[in-house]
Amino acid sequence: MAVTWKKIAYYTEALEIDEQEVVGRLTGGNLDGIALGIADNNVVQIDDAAAADNDFARFTANGIEGLTVAESITALLGAALPENVAILLDPALSADGKYSGICETGTAGTALIFGDLVYFQTADSKWEKTNADDGATGCNFKLGICVAAADEDAATTVLLWGKVRADTAFPALTVGAPVYMATTLGDVQVAAPSGSTDIVRIIGYGNTADELYFCPENDWITHV
Repeated sequence: MAVTWKKIAYYTEALEIDEQEVVGRLTGGNLDGIALGIADNNVVQIDDAAAADNDFARFTANGIEGLTVAESITALLGAALPENVAILLDPALSADGKYSGICETGTAGTALIFGDLVYFQTADSKWEKTNADDGATGCNFKLGICVAAADEDAATTVLLWGKVRADTAFPALTVGAPVYMATTLGDVQVAAPSGSTDIVRIIGYGNTADELYFCPENDWITHV
């Protein structure tokens, strides 16, 4: 089989390229000068000598710069949340050990498992298990739910407000009904404590039989 070669020649007129232009073809036609910048049909250049892999990108007057995760969060949170824009929690937690909400990291004052009800101990700034039988651990302390199991003195993560599903740690919850600090260390219960001097403090409400809306009340009573 004979092979025929066809010589194709491309020609272009002499171009005068301005400063901050490159030569190229955006959509077709002849080669032409293309401006550098962030306007329509411009070519964008990197405007950041320290740009790195996994950075987020932000337009500048001259091109694109890279932002670290921390810098990106700072930039986003520096703007006011527009009206009619909501902060949405996960609509339905999919399984045991899932959560959605506001958390903070800290140090476990004792061995903790996922779903433990804990309080922030003022003496050593560690998270300890709480219970309704002891007013010293159940009254006016900051509460949380452990969402990262930890050994004593190890790092942990605590849910301060939001939704948490702990099938193993929680009893069957009643949808829409209050959930209380339990008389057992680190637990929650669906019935208000009724023993003498027990602390009665609501720590949230049942979203489903397994999912707790954790929003601890600031008020409590002592049962007598």
